[in-house]
Amino acid sequence: MLVWTVILRVLFSKMIDRWIIRIVFGNLPKYMNILIIEHDMSYAQWLKKNIGVRGYRIEIRSNAQEAQNSLSQKSFHLVLVNIFLPDSTGSLLISKIKTISPKVGIIAMTDRNSRELEMQIRSLDILYYMIKPIDKKYLTHLLDHVEKKSVSVG
Repeated sequence: MLVWTVILRVLFSKMIDRWIIRIVFGNLPKYMNILIIEHDMSYAQWLKKNIGVRGYRIEIRSNAQEAQNSLSQKSFHLVLVNIFLPDSTGSLLISKIKTISPKVGIIAMTDRNSRELEMQIRSLDILYYMIKPIDKKYLTHLLDHVEKKSVSVG
């Protein structure tokens, strides 16, 4: 019996993983789309790995132009955006995101924090302002909270 369980686990691992995720995490949006806008690809991959385990569909874009193109072509529930990208400032990009997708939830991330910057970004009606690096447990709690807020597709 154990051998069959192992064989089935290998053959149907993706399907079983999604099923287990739904049981463990309960009534999550079935296909929550998340866009990560981050120029540091190793950090973006870390975020994708740690968020993706929850069963979400995640896309990564490394600059503002790519992100705007993606937002114009597809609907997202949530956007995690680094506010210091090579081709745009955070406030400008967040304003453009809100124009393209008014209902999308936005989480701003930075590794260069100041009180003035935080006040400026928070004034743009974002969900959260986070200072990198983000602790894995904090990220989990944050996603739980965002799910409870019922972020709609933008």
